[in-house]
Amino acid sequence: MQGVLIFKKPHQTGFQPPGRAFGGVACLNDHKYVLYAGSAGQLFNDVRAFEAENYDWSVIKKDVDAKDLLSRYAHCVGGFSNYLVAFGGNGEYNQKTKHRQ
Repeated sequence: MQGVLIFKKPHQTGFQPPGRAFGGVACLNDHKYVLYAGSAGQLFNDVRAFEAENYDWSVIKKDVDAKDLLSRYAHCVGGFSNYLVAFGGNGEYNQKTKHRQ
């Protein structure tokens, strides 16, 4: 079947992240994809890695362990060497002062 793409979900191992929108993903070292933050009824500030060579997920920082990272969504993420760089986006809405943190 020339010209037909078939998509299927491969068997994945490790701690898979919950579904989310507006998260950031960057490729590090040609085979590791890093997912940071996002939104799905709540804001995330976790960091997770996906090894494309063996379809394995790992948790780099859990939401509860990532106090130094602000929860955010709709941000830009890029990979540089072995570093993940995040910029901008939106954080939690502060109802009291009517602005985003």
